[in-house]
This record gives sequence, structure tokens and C-alpha cells, in this order.
Amino acid sequence: MFDESEYILIKTDQQLTISYTNQTFQQLINTPEEQLIGENFEHVWRPDIPASIQRFSSQQLKKLGFYNGYASYPLAANTKSREWIFFDFGKRYSTDGTWLGYEYIGYCPSVQGIDHFDRLFAELAELEDGSSDGLEKAQQHLHNNIESTGMGYEELVCILQDL
Repeated sequence: MFDESEYILIKTDQQLTISYTNQTFQQLINTPEEQLIGENFEHVWRPDIPASIQRFSSQQLKKLGFYNGYASYPLAANTKSREWIFFDFGKRYSTDGTWLGYEYIGYCPSVQGIDHFDRLFAELAELEDGSSDGLEKAQQHLHNNIESTGMGYEELVCILQDL
């Protein structure tokens, strides 16, 4: 993992083709920049998040143009060891307002955020695996979880991350 003073930065075009990665990301996935440029972001970086969170994040991205959240990812292939990251994923624009693509910035997550989302992700994954309507049940559980805090989703993740 990386420490609190570091961050991950990935820039893509509109089709999610990587145009830039910082050294922290390259070291994290043990891949040099020249092998990352031109690759699809979704093929290179696959955090482990439940399908209900993936659907919710896509909806948020379309609605707001960005999505903040927590995700876990495997530390090594074929292991159950996981690490957490807090991230901001959103549309990137030029100075004249032209949509260029996307930007992904990852930070060291707060313990409070990890605790909340580790529990929530486990609950969502269990619901998703349980039946044919599991994804819908998981999405309702996610909605209820957010609503029970008395905050909106963005407010919740920012408070958990101490922003």
C-alpha cells in the first residue's frame, strides 16, 4: 500500500483509455507507465466492489459527473489479502469546458471508512449471492443504509473520510 502522504492519479480519455498514471499507481500494481498508457482503465484497475455499488457508482457518475467512494483490491493475484482505498472518480475538462475524459484519484482511507464499508460490502455481497433478485435486494439495502444515516451518500463518505 502507499502512505498517507501519497496518492494515486490516473487520467483517461472518454473511452477510459489511460493517458497518464503517477508513479505511486505504477508501483502499487507493479507495472511501468509505458505498459499502462493506451490500456483500458477497467482492464488495468479492478477493485473488488459489489455489483450494487458498481451500479450505484455508475448512476452517481451520470447524475453528478463524479463519484467518491471506498473500494478494496487484492494485494496479490490468487490471494484473499485485500487493501482499501478512498477514491474520487470523475469527468475531466479542459480550460475551455471540453470534456477530455476521466480522472481517478486514490487516497489512503480512514479507519472509520474502512470499518463502515467493509461491513456494508460483506452485507451487499451476501444479498447479491442469495437469490435471483439479490441485486435489487442489495441495492435496497444500500439505499436503506445511506438513508439511516440521515445524510446523502456524498456527505456520508466525506464524513467517514474526515474531509
